Amino acid sequence: MTGESYRAYLIGDDGRVAGFDKMSCRDDAEAIRKAGRIADGRNFEVWSGARLVKAVRHGGRQKAAPPPEHNGGGEIAW
Repeated sequence: MTGESYRAYLIGDDGRVAGFDKMSCRDDAEAIRKAGRIADGRNFEVWSGARLVKAVRHGGRQKAAPPPEHNGGGEIAW
């Protein structure tokens, strides 16, 4: 099966690309389905060349690390 070339980009909570996967799909719908399985609940975008096919953002944010604490000496303890 020969198809169009797509890329599924995983998008981190900070909005930056966290990884990608190349895919060959028959059409946009198949690319979106495959990307959704790859993303497994994470934010993702599907691109075909320079064309954005679909961007999916989920409302929840991953648990962030606690803020650093000051140790009293002007330094920050992580």
